[in-house]
Amino acid sequence: MAKEYLQFVDKSMCSSLCPCEATQEAAWKKNLTAEVLKKYDRTLGASDSKPFKTEGAKVKMQFGPVSGSGGTKKEYKDFATCYTEVLAKKSTTDTSAKY
Repeated sequence: MAKEYLQFVDKSMCSSLCPCEATQEAAWKKNLTAEVLKKYDRTLGASDSKPFKTEGAKVKMQFGPVSGSGGTKKEYKDFATCYTEVLAKKSTTDTSAKY
């Protein structure tokens, strides 16, 4: 169960699917270390090219709207809102999504 939680919540929030508010970026970065990010399969650099559900695949922390076509223009303050507006509408069998 813990592994599924990591893949679903920890890798979704503050990703390109559920960007965190840009105003929160400095606070997050102040408290994040490479060791902490690694524990949650996250990075401040580019995401791995592997699908996000791949164990050990690193997902980039995203603050503010995602630029480019197909990127979300919304920012999320909490996981519940992102889940309702974005994740609940996605297929649960899709393992190819990249964050």
